[in-house]
Amino acid sequence: MLRIFTLIALAMIAGMASATSPSRSPIRFSAEASPSSLSLSDPLNLRVTVANTGATPVCVFGDLNYLIVLRVFDQAGVEIHGPAHFETVPPPPRKASAFVCLQPGHSLSSTWREPLALHGLSSSGTYALRLEYRHTFSPKVTFGLPVWSGTAVVTVPLSIR
Repeated sequence: MLRIFTLIALAMIAGMASATSPSRSPIRFSAEASPSSLSLSDPLNLRVTVANTGATPVCVFGDLNYLIVLRVFDQAGVEIHGPAHFETVPPPPRKASAFVCLQPGHSLSSTWREPLALHGLSSSGTYALRLEYRHTFSPKVTFGLPVWSGTAVVTVPLSIR
């Protein structure tokens, strides 16, 4: 755990405010906090992106407000729990149009803008936002589409002053 926070600290020193999931998967999951340094009165602006880095089309659920779990950790690696609980599992897709098919090199993005307090962030400090993109659907609800299945994780540094 210390290694993760050392890497986060180095990324912050280097001015990086984003992270990308390392994997051989055709899906690249990334997130960026903008700005990476906030005051307590600022909202959390987080842009999440799912990109197809493969050679063939791949489909993902079209609403990025689902399937992403955001966990917050303080400098000591202790998870902070906010007062809000966010539903991350979507209702079962009823139509193929619930999925977005990404051509190679294409991506899908969404921006979240939420009060810091919803995530338990109520004091200044350096935090790690761990985002887990859990994309698993039964073949019964994928309508024969080439739907990607897997989990991707990124950690984004955040400083609150």
